[in-house]
Amino acid sequence: MSRTETWNIADLNKIAELRQIFSDATKHLEPDDATKIIKEMLIHMAVESGYAKFFIQILNKEFDLGHDRELMLFLVHQNPWIFLCLTDSAKDDIEIAKLAMAREGCLLEFASSRLKNDKSLVTLAVSNSDRAVMAASTNLRNDTDVVLAAARNNLYTLGMVGSTIKNNEALLRTIIEEQPLAMLYATESLKNDKDFVLPLLLRDASIYKYLGDRLKSDPDIQAAVRNKDT
Repeated sequence: MSRTETWNIADLNKIAELRQIFSDATKHLEPDDATKIIKEMLIHMAVESGYAKFFIQILNKEFDLGHDRELMLFLVHQNPWIFLCLTDSAKDDIEIAKLAMAREGCLLEFASSRLKNDKSLVTLAVSNSDRAVMAASTNLRNDTDVVLAAARNNLYTLGMVGSTIKNNEALLRTIIEEQPLAMLYATESLKNDKDFVLPLLLRDASIYKYLGDRLKSDPDIQAAVRNKDT
């Protein structure tokens, strides 16, 4: 859990209730044995239940989870969404963050500002989440490698990248050659570049609607569309 996260009365009551349940269930045991079992139950419930934040809060308070890096790594490896519930310092830990984002790139939103500007982490996140690019730093939303990784995962992320990249014709050529439908995001000069467009039309005639007005009326372009459609 982030130290900045706030808890309402209902949440706090739920945590107290859960803690009492664990205490009652282990009251017949020796204190050391009870402590060990409670910790194991909390870990299991954090991983398996849909209410990880309650169990993580108890682990934070009673077992100093924020200083048990190995346990945090284990928890995130088992359930990447636990990243949401960790301390701010854990959200600034590149290894913990990479474990989470290798499976759920959208969790980049909850990483520290420093990590949102870490190219290796952001590239990993955008490679498996079409939402992650929005959480990246402004600098990395204009980075060619990051944008290429994002577009290869979902070409529609090109609508969310930085303004500089939207005019990077070299990068746009690469992406469009791989995925012709990315013509939607092409510059006007690319949309009117006959030598560039014609081979793409032979692969996917549906991109015709994204071409510049001059090319749409070109006989060779129209012939390519007709031949593709027949």
